[in-house]
Amino acid sequence: MKSKTSKAKAITKKGGLKAADSLKTNAKKVKKARKVRNKVGLVGFIKNRAARKPMTREEKLWLEIVLGIIAAVYIGFSVFFHFHFLPRTNINGVDVSMDSVEEAKEKMVALTGQYELTVKGVEGTSDETISGKNLNLQFTQFDEVSDSLKRQHELLWPFISWVKKKDKINLNVTYDEQALEEAMDRVGILDPERFKPVEDAYVATDETGHYTIYPEKLGSEIRVDDAKDAIRKAVGKGYDEVELEQYRIYPTIYSDDPGLKHREEQWNEYMKSEGLTYVLWNKDEMIFTCGVLGSLLIDNGQDISLNEEAVEELVLSWHMNYDTYDVPWEFTTHYGDTVTVEPGDYGWRMYVDNTTDSVKSNLYGHDAGRYEVEYYYKGLYDYNQGLGDTYVEVSIGQQMMWIYNGGECVVETPVVTGRATEDRMTHPGCWAVKYKDQSVTLGTYEVNGYESYVNYWICFNGGEGIHDATWRSDFGGDIWIASGSHGCVNTPIEVMPIVYDNVFEDHAVVIYN
Repeated sequence: MKSKTSKAKAITKKGGLKAADSLKTNAKKVKKARKVRNKVGLVGFIKNRAARKPMTREEKLWLEIVLGIIAAVYIGFSVFFHFHFLPRTNINGVDVSMDSVEEAKEKMVALTGQYELTVKGVEGTSDETISGKNLNLQFTQFDEVSDSLKRQHELLWPFISWVKKKDKINLNVTYDEQALEEAMDRVGILDPERFKPVEDAYVATDETGHYTIYPEKLGSEIRVDDAKDAIRKAVGKGYDEVELEQYRIYPTIYSDDPGLKHREEQWNEYMKSEGLTYVLWNKDEMIFTCGVLGSLLIDNGQDISLNEEAVEELVLSWHMNYDTYDVPWEFTTHYGDTVTVEPGDYGWRMYVDNTTDSVKSNLYGHDAGRYEVEYYYKGLYDYNQGLGDTYVEVSIGQQMMWIYNGGECVVETPVVTGRATEDRMTHPGCWAVKYKDQSVTLGTYEVNGYESYVNYWICFNGGEGIHDATWRSDFGGDIWIASGSHGCVNTPIEVMPIVYDNVFEDHAVVIYN
């Protein structure tokens, strides 16, 4: 059995070992902590800075090394790009990325046989190319290649190396001029016959007769001579493309042009008179349609104005087409033939001047009202050229007279008209009955060289009239040529009572040859 002293020593020894083990463990932890704290790297550097720990000597040394490497790389590439082109660099269509000036020149010479000039068409047309194969291209000068290198800002290489860079330089290329002219003639987008024409915006009537603005059309026209000059220059400098858009011909007037809007508004103000109506004697109305209104307006390219002469001509046409007084007009005879009746003193005749002034005033006022035409002379009826269905018809050629009353022919008789001489002829025309009377002596020996008693007298056209002629036994035929009256219509006594009862004052007597 061990002694107490031995036991105590054993316990002391065991405690000492435990203490030693504890110190050893702590020392390892401290050493490990120091290693972690002193570890240098980007992550550790960032964490230590985030924790606001003071920078250690090792970290400072690490930072200096890193910055030195970055500076060396930056300077090295800056020096390299002082003599070489930056990445993604293109000169006249040739890729010279990372090339020296000499290498870039060699590439351009090597590509001479593969040269193509792209002719970029205007919007709406396709691009076309001109091949250099038959143009006998020869580069004669490359000085600007070096200048292009000098312009590239090599110190900014970290920031601009990822950006595409296109440069155009003058290479002074010689070429076969005739071959180039022939090549340009084959480029369709340079052919004027294929151009879609350019059109200015304009204002014109639409399907309703109102003014509307029609927009411009761009087309595909270009300044051909200028475009060809640009192509010659491009080939001569070794460029890889020419844009025709800069030689495009554009409209000179666009739909937002104030002048177009002004004219549109003016025209359509006049269109407010659409429906303006003038009531004529034989028509219910004369409506001013958009077509008629348009014919009365003048567009001088700046303003819309009323064409007063056209208004005057329009009203005059109403007079010529519808008036029967003092104008010739067409008449359907008893036998259905159509003859032209000479002017007389019966019928409808408007106040042309008054009507013209009224039309002008209403058009200027943009009025669309309804107005009755004023008449200087008026017929009795509003149909059958104003004759109605009650009138007298006399044919000089046939020496016949017909009396119509209410559309019924109540008298048909041969007559004798004025002798066929200038001073005794019965004058053709449409005449109004002035009055009628019975038991009348016509003429005097002192004035006329004759005196004739008649039972019935119907006066028209001054001294001419219809009357019985008891001194005649025959009527009709050719009597009138040599033995006609002094201008009156001699009528058999037996029919004169019926004639007298069916002919009225102011009614028409139509006389034709």
